This record gives sequence, C-alpha cells and structure tokens, in this order.
Amino acid sequence: MAKDFTPLKHQELLESLLNQGYKFITFYEYLNTLKENLSTRCVILRHDVEKYYQNALVLARIQNNLGIVGSYYFRILPHHYQPEIIKEIAALGHEIGYHYDDLAECGGDPEKAILRFKENLMNLREIAPVKTICMDGSPLSKFDNKDLWRRGDVEIEGLGDFEKGIDEAGRLGDLEKVRVGELAKRRKGELGTSQAGENALIEHSSYHYSDFGIIGEPYYDMDFNDFFYITDTGRRWDGWKTSVRDKVAQQEKWNEEGLVFHSTQDIIAAIGQRVESEEQERVGEGDVGKGRLGELASLRIGEKDEESCEIEQASNSVLRISNHRSPILPNRVMFTFHPQRWHSSFGPWAKELVLQNAKNVVKRFLVKP
Repeated sequence: MAKDFTPLKHQELLESLLNQGYKFITFYEYLNTLKENLSTRCVILRHDVEKYYQNALVLARIQNNLGIVGSYYFRILPHHYQPEIIKEIAALGHEIGYHYDDLAECGGDPEKAILRFKENLMNLREIAPVKTICMDGSPLSKFDNKDLWRRGDVEIEGLGDFEKGIDEAGRLGDLEKVRVGELAKRRKGELGTSQAGENALIEHSSYHYSDFGIIGEPYYDMDFNDFFYITDTGRRWDGWKTSVRDKVAQQEKWNEEGLVFHSTQDIIAAIGQRVESEEQERVGEGDVGKGRLGELASLRIGEKDEESCEIEQASNSVLRISNHRSPILPNRVMFTFHPQRWHSSFGPWAKELVLQNAKNVVKRFLVKP
C-alpha cells in the first residue's frame, strides 16, 4: 500500500471525491452562497500553511490540474515567509487568507496583537485579495488566538485610513459591521448564526475581523451542523483526540455516528461506500421517499443479509449510520490540510512522522479531559 500523507495520496483522495460528484468551493465562495444554493455534495479544502510553502504549492498544482480550488491560509513567520509562492498559488485560482497567530505571538497583549494582525494582513494584501482568515491553534500557548475577537477595549490609531484602503485590496461592497459571535457574513441578505458563533458570543466585544474587511473565520462562520469537519492535525485524521484547539463542538456527535477516520485510505473507502449505499437506495426507492429529509429508511445490507442499517438523511447533509462496518462520507465536508505533513521524499516524510508522533504525546497531556 502506498505511503500516507504524500502528494500522490492527496491526489487519490481528490480523484475519489470528484468521481462521486463532489463539487469544490473556497471558503469565500461558501460565505457568499445561500445555503439552499450549495451543491448537495460540496467540499471546502482548507490549508493551514505554516512552513514548507513549497509543499503547499505542490498541493495547489495538483488541485489546479484537476480543476479544483481551495483556500490557503498563510502564517507569517520570518524564516518561512515566501511571497512569491503565495503569488503563484493565487495565480492558480486558489483563495488566499491569513492564518493568524497574533494573540499567542504577542503574549496575550491585545493591543500589540491587533497591530500585528493589521500589519500582516496588509502585507498579504499586497500579494492577493484577502477576505477570510483562520486562526492558528498555537497548542503550546495558553492564549487562544480566536480570543482576539472577544476583547473590546483596544484603540487603534489610523484604523479609519486602513478601512479606506480595503477597496484597493480587493474588497467587494460596503463593509458589514457584524458582532463577533454572529456570522460575520451576509448571504445576500440572510444572516445566520453557527453553533460555534453562538457559543463564542461575548457581550462587550467591539473589535472583530469585519473591522478589517474580513467576512469570515471558519471557527465562527462555518455551519458545522451542515458540514462535517475533518483535519490532519497530528498527521492523522482522528487527531482531535490530541488536538488542543483544532476541533469543533459537533465532534462527539460525529463519533457516535461512526464518522471516525484514521488514515487517508479510510476516507477514500468511505467515499467508495457511497456507490454501495446508493445502489441499495435505488432498490428500496419505493419505500425511501427520494429527496425527503429527516426520514429513517431501513435498507438491506448485502445479498439476502438480514442485518439492517438505519440511514437518516437530515437537513444538515450528514448521513447518520448505525450498524454499518464502514461509514459513508457525509455530503458536505470541510477538510483541513497542513502541507508540511505531506511529503514525496522519504527523508522529510519520515521526519514528520516521528516528530508528529512525539508531539501527539505531549499534546495529549495538554488536552483537558
């Protein structure tokens, strides 16, 4: 079997999704599309790029060759920052965003963090339009970078001038002032609130990313009741077990539904399960109302097999499956890739494997029970 976490395996995953009819959109496109207008099968590819920018470019080229777009969030670290690669990835049609780590890097000082955020955002916007951001987990820091948007007493000199310049950096339309914790987006007049946003509501916040022409942050603005979330944190697809911050509230529910994957091959197998499931649905089409949401259907598994499997297709597009050995990948998914984990050469690949396994041991002690 081919090694996992290689560009070749990444391509195999994407081809499997394409073969099953999944459509690919950027996070920016998601924020600007009404929920009912999203494809039934929809994938958002998110990339948190901290170092090894060249690896990100390899993945970006693979996706471009397949006619796929993704969202690339770059952390700005002096020894890894490569503007020319960011520019090339943008030229391939991918979305560029800021992978912000400012609160952790500034020792929890919100004034310094806001100023650093502003500077890094402006630097990225000299390369490509930036309309969305995504926090860095910073597992070794006691500061959660998302908390930058929960503080309300920071005054920034020259903020008005900064906002005036947003149009020149690719800003579309007037700036929407939306409270942090509410969806920082307007879907053509529709304002919704994600579960994560509800939990994050802070009454006295006055600063939020919309002050900087940013329309969304996944941990606040993705509806994870509608999109399944899976990340390669810890160089494994069930890294939420040791993840300090890269996880969402719905994880426990997904675990109960059997939506747990360890390797990339596990995900590919789950995509393949759709073929068998859909054939079974066609057999029982008279009893399973096509397009009816929220109904339970009993389907026979295998030839003359009395074992049954209950499938509920809910409005959140997640297939809930019980008594089935192999889970089926949900209709709508956000993947997060860390390009530094994906290597073609054996040396860097093996090094990342060993380092991540060691880090996972440390992070296991950091994760609260």
